[in-house]
Amino acid sequence: MDSLKINFNQLDSIISNVIRREIDCLTDELYKASQIYYIADSQLSSDIAPLLTSLTSRDVKEMKNPEDITDASSVLICFSFGEMDEKRIEQIRAFNKKGRTVLITSDYDKSELLQSRETIGVHIPTGVESALQKKVLIRQSLHLILDDINLKIQSKEASKPVI
Repeated sequence: MDSLKINFNQLDSIISNVIRREIDCLTDELYKASQIYYIADSQLSSDIAPLLTSLTSRDVKEMKNPEDITDASSVLICFSFGEMDEKRIEQIRAFNKKGRTVLITSDYDKSELLQSRETIGVHIPTGVESALQKKVLIRQSLHLILDDINLKIQSKEASKPVI
């Protein structure tokens, strides 16, 4: 089997294991949010920003300082697929005191650690050993998940009654 076919099969496996209800719950959180922030593992941050720009009609910002958050209906999307340093964990916990955190991760244990309101699990097949291939699969999976969320939010916004 060629590498493209293997990649498609692995991506299909990843997306098939994502629980759709989790995506719907995350979509609701983002739809109701007054402001959306994100924080990502350092190796994913540059890949995540372009995916989030079209997420909603609202501005999505990278969280720099949790003390700047003033609205309790703000939501932080945390993308975590590797180790998180203690500073980042503390930033997320500080955000939780003022807003709500949702998590997209390959490690459900982080959900409790980060006091996440909603968690979407993205499980990389065990046969994937190359760090580059893992990163590519994670990026592709996130693209599909975020596109799905974006379509659902646009559908909700389009069906809102005009006042």
